[in-house]
Order: sequence, then structure tokens, then C-alpha cells
Amino acid sequence: MGNEFLAEVQCMLDYDFNNAQLLKQAFIRKSFSQEHPGVYNNEVLEFYGDKALEFIVMKKLADYYGRQTQNGKYSSDKTEGQLTEIKKQLVGRTMLAHRIDVLGLSEYLIMGKGDEEQDVSKQEAVKEDLFEAIVGAVAIDCQWDAEVIEDVVDCMLDIEHYLEKGFTDKE
Repeated sequence: MGNEFLAEVQCMLDYDFNNAQLLKQAFIRKSFSQEHPGVYNNEVLEFYGDKALEFIVMKKLADYYGRQTQNGKYSSDKTEGQLTEIKKQLVGRTMLAHRIDVLGLSEYLIMGKGDEEQDVSKQEAVKEDLFEAIVGAVAIDCQWDAEVIEDVVDCMLDIEHYLEKGFTDKE
């Protein structure tokens, strides 16, 4: 993965990494790091990205469906159950894998020989991991600046598109 690709991904995310090595690490699967001791993989970034993504999606749902009432209370156009279902649709494996396909990023995964032979880059779970690892890399790089993370998630996930058009309209 060269500097040109890293620059292209940063442009796609509309975010310039202070440490582009974090972005590169987001693309490195554990299988590769096992074959190349000393190379860090994306698992921890994926863990952090999962939590950052969920936070941003929850914030977006609150902003989109909720409002403060005149008496200072909070009201939502959706019930807890409806919000839970929408959140599951947005952060679920199928959606994150779909968005990685839309962005064309899975082909750049850095994998070990076994993963390459099994062509795991086409698996939804692997694409989901990549999505979350990229978000995690951004979160670490920007020191958890919620506005920055939200902007990147907006670029990657296009939440409002799905909130407005539904989940059957996959772009």
C-alpha cells in the first residue's frame, strides 16, 4: 500500500491523518501480522472503531429524530424499539460491508497467504472489520474529536441517505 493510495483514502474520507501509519494499519489483517512479526494489525483499531461508530450513529439518531420540548424534556419521533432497529440496520455487518464495497476499499486489505488463498476480502465480516478499523484509526488519530469522527462516519456511511430513503435504497 503506497502513499498514493493512502492519500486517495484520506481524500475519500475528507480527513488528513496526522499519522498515516494508523490508516495503513487499519488495512492490515491479523493473518498478515502473524506471518510478519513486528507488524501491527487492525484488531485493536476495529475494537475502538466499533464503539466510536456506535456513538456517532446514536448521536445522529438523536439529532435526526429527537428534540427538546418547550418544558425542557426530550421527545423522539421514534420509539426505543424503532431506534434500536434503525441502529442495528446502520451498524450491522451487511450495511458496513456494503459501504466498504461502495467505497471500493476491501481490495486493498493486506492479508496473510491463507486469507488470500481463501479470498476472505469478500466476506462481510472482514469488510465490517475494515470499516470499523478505519473509524478506529481516525478516532485515535484525531484524539477522539467527536466532530471529526462524525464527519468521517458521514463520508463513509452516509447515514442521512438511509434515514431519508430507507434501507432498501442501497446506494
